[in-house]
Order: sequence, then C-alpha cells, then structure tokens
Amino acid sequence: IGSNNDFSEANIDLYDKYDKILSYCYHMSIVQKDGINYLLNLNTYEMKILGKDIEIIGDFVNRMAVIKDKKGYYGVINEEGNVVIEPKYQYLSLEGNELILFKCGKDYGYMDRMENIIIPAAFKEITPFYKDRAIFKVNGKEGVVDIRGKAVVPPEYMEVIGIKDDAYILRTEKGVGVFGKKGNIIIEPKYYSITFFGKNNFKVMDKG
Repeated sequence: IGSNNDFSEANIDLYDKYDKILSYCYHMSIVQKDGINYLLNLNTYEMKILGKDIEIIGDFVNRMAVIKDKKGYYGVINEEGNVVIEPKYQYLSLEGNELILFKCGKDYGYMDRMENIIIPAAFKEITPFYKDRAIFKVNGKEGVVDIRGKAVVPPEYMEVIGIKDDAYILRTEKGVGVFGKKGNIIIEPKYYSITFFGKNNFKVMDKG
C-alpha cells in the first residue's frame, strides 16, 4: 500500500471505507468518517482520532504537518498524531530546511521544529531561505537576513533582485547595481537590469 505503484488502489480502498480523504502522501493519510478526522497509517492501517475541530493544512513534510483549529490558529502535528506545536499562531509553513515560517500578530519570523525562535517576528514580508539567506521587507524597503537573524543587507533598497554567494543585485532609486556583502559597490546602480551570467559574471542591460 505504501509504494508509488499502489497509489491508485489505495485511494480506491480509502474512498470505499471513509467519507472524505483530506490529505494523502506516500504512507499517511487524513481521512474523515462521520464528521471526525483521523490520521491513518497506510502501512499498518493504524488510526488516531484528530477530532472534529482539527484541519490538516497540506501534506506531511519531514514527518510533520501543519494543522489549524476551529478558531483559525495554526500548529504542527507529527506522524503519530501528536500535537508538537500547539495551535496559537496566525500562520505556519514548514520549510524544507527544517525551519518553520510563523506569523505572530501582523509580522513574520522563523523558528525551528522545537519552537525555538531563530528570527523574531519583525517582518511584514519574508521569503523562504535560499542558501541560508532570505529577503525581507520593512517599511516598503527590502533587505537580506541570514539564518542567524543578522541583516546582511540592510532594508534600504527598492528591491532585492538576486543573491549569489556574497554578491547581491539590488534596485535603488538610481537604477540596478551589484553590491558586496559589506555594502561595497561592485557595479554602480545605474542600469536597467542586471542578471547573473556564469560563475562570476553579470549580464548588464541599459535602458536604451
């Protein structure tokens, strides 16, 4: 039942036995019977009641899944059906790098899977991490934060266009340029567009 080749057969069996299939991945499923949600192990067919007021948001990622309670608060459940993070956040998203994007009040931050805060909720917008860096926005300006919560590029730019190694393509009021990790100018911000080209090169385009 747990193999890729058995997906269609497993789905047919589940639909025959339960009212709804709310979530389905390679060895776990969230099913509903008589208005009650259950966590079903597709290998052992063991079931655990999740209750009527718990909704699974998305599939399991690294053996965890986001849940939402009837009040609209988000938490995290593991494959055994145990709540490991109580539903108390306005939003949660499991990232592939073992971090969890969370929203507290109107701001976003990051924590680990033990609920230790990595980056406090201080940003109106923040992207997923890419190579241990994420783009954030404060007061309409963008910057870059590292995985330790340090702003490696201060929020002083109209747009962070690209990140590669220690070079950042940034848009300013004067145009697009390339800056180093200490804020030093590599290419003057006066161009219409700049893209990474090859390993250590940039493709520069003027407006004309």
